[in-house]
Amino acid sequence: MIYIAEIHFRNYLCYRGEHTLTLEPRAYALFAEDELDAESSNGIGKTAIVEAPVLAAFGKHNRERDDDLITRGEAGFEVKLTMSDGAWIQRRKARGKSMQIHASLGGSDVLAGQDAEDAFLKHLGVDYEDFRYTSWFEQRQTARIVLADPVPRMRMVSAWLGLEKLEAAHAHIADAAGNWTSTITTARDNLKRLIAARDEDKRVVEHGGPSDVDLANLRAAVVDATVKLEEGAKAEAMQARAAQFRAVVDEGMALTREAEARGDDVPTLEVDLEAARAARLAASEQLGRHRLTLESATRAATSFDGMCPILRATCPAREVVAASTDLTKKALDAARTEFSTANEVAILAQKEENKANVTCGEARRRADRIATLREKAEALRTPTHVATAEPVADLRAKLNEVRGRLSERESTRKSHDAAVERVKETDAKILALETEIVTFERKRDASLAASQVLGRNGAQKVLAIGALAEISAGANAALEETGIKLRVEFTWGSEGNEPAKHCQKCGSPFPSSTRVKFCERCNEPRGLHVKPRLDIALSDRSGALEDLAGITVQLSAAAWLRRDRAFAWGTALLDEPFGALDARNRRALSSHLAALLAGRYGFAQAIVVAHQRSALEAFPGRIVVRRLVSGDRTVAVE
Repeated sequence: MIYIAEIHFRNYLCYRGEHTLTLEPRAYALFAEDELDAESSNGIGKTAIVEAPVLAAFGKHNRERDDDLITRGEAGFEVKLTMSDGAWIQRRKARGKSMQIHASLGGSDVLAGQDAEDAFLKHLGVDYEDFRYTSWFEQRQTARIVLADPVPRMRMVSAWLGLEKLEAAHAHIADAAGNWTSTITTARDNLKRLIAARDEDKRVVEHGGPSDVDLANLRAAVVDATVKLEEGAKAEAMQARAAQFRAVVDEGMALTREAEARGDDVPTLEVDLEAARAARLAASEQLGRHRLTLESATRAATSFDGMCPILRATCPAREVVAASTDLTKKALDAARTEFSTANEVAILAQKEENKANVTCGEARRRADRIATLREKAEALRTPTHVATAEPVADLRAKLNEVRGRLSERESTRKSHDAAVERVKETDAKILALETEIVTFERKRDASLAASQVLGRNGAQKVLAIGALAEISAGANAALEETGIKLRVEFTWGSEGNEPAKHCQKCGSPFPSSTRVKFCERCNEPRGLHVKPRLDIALSDRSGALEDLAGITVQLSAAAWLRRDRAFAWGTALLDEPFGALDARNRRALSSHLAALLAGRYGFAQAIVVAHQRSALEAFPGRIVVRRLVSGDRTVAVE
């Protein structure tokens, strides 16, 4: 067991300068003396001494700022705690600077910062919460367990007993049971849907589908209808060809009859056309000659005015020229008559040529058309007998009708076959899901069983009742040893005024609505959300007795916790445990406290703060704090 070997501090709170307390494994009474007022012991610095180890080890204090720990007017402070095995931890701070932490576990290595604190506390095997419950009894806090309300008191004791882990495990396992219940509900809903889908597919299967023979017959009918449609289309095409052949023949015969009626003889007509063309050319030549004669006669018959056209003077043979001009006019009249006759002949020859050309052209076109129609008729010639067939539109309608029936039957067969496969697959899924549900139910039942074991009426209750019985027995034994007529009794119970969050029977979670009164799964009444409570009954009651009960209960609980957790820390720090006790009870407790701390409660060392020196006469060690006339403090071990 490790205890405090030395407390060293410098410029710490009201202690200006360097101060060192070297301690032994014994119980120390810590009290104060005031040189200015012999009857005063308050405000001198007793509590600061027992708070120094808490500050050094855990960094905890009740000042607003770290700088408030520095003695007024000084630049910084230091607190160092050395343990009996040589391990030490030191906190040092300059005003306005960060706290510095150093520690050693007994060797030459020195750690710094948070690593130093973590290593030191791990070495002692205690954290701050356990330290508060087992070794640090603060001023005016001794009766807190007695005065607390039952539910908060239960939380405090649960922390002592380590029930939080059981409570957390119970909450976790209860949530797990609820989750398994929800999972089972979801799985059962899925199972219902699978069964409904499987049954629907079974109805499709039972209704049956078309056989292979039916499908083969329908496919053959489609082939037959397709062949008939192709044959009908061919026959219809042949009929159209025959009709076209007849039309060509009819047109050719009509043209032939017309040619015969017109006497079409292309070679003869071509000869006639050539003769007409020759006659028109001869007439044209004759007309040309008469045009020249006319033009010459016209020039010769020009009127004579008696003037020489060359000399522009009176012609000397004017009378002879005039007589000659009269003869020329007669010749002009004759030339005009001949030209007119030749022109008429030429026009008639042109008309005859045009007529012969039209007649020959029409005869040629008829002859060409007849030849073309003859060739076309040869190309369209068909057998004299063309088989008649059903209309193609009717054949196509029949084919579409057979195809429709085949498509419908194939779709029905496909749906039937798919339903058969789905039934197989769904049966496998149903089997797997049913197996899963069985597994889920086993896990839920195991969770519910574990919840009962870990719950408030299970392991928590067993552990709490056993521990509380041991703690109350220790407290009552201590009271009996001191001769104080007071007994303490713990009662484990529960209370609740809110609706339960989980069903107590099946673990299913309830909805948030408070209107739900029964579990939807098992129809169990909802009940209340139960919170554990711890009642403490005293055989007698007063403020002082509550303090006294609080001291003995907390010390007894501390002893139980120390044994349960095997702490290495072995120093108890008690600040004013006798504050409200009357003289008789103060003497009774103080006379036995040192022995109780070392014996029943198992502390190697204790520092107990008290106002009255007489209250601590039974303590083997003394720590005296003195306030000097100057106002400075000294502290010494006596």
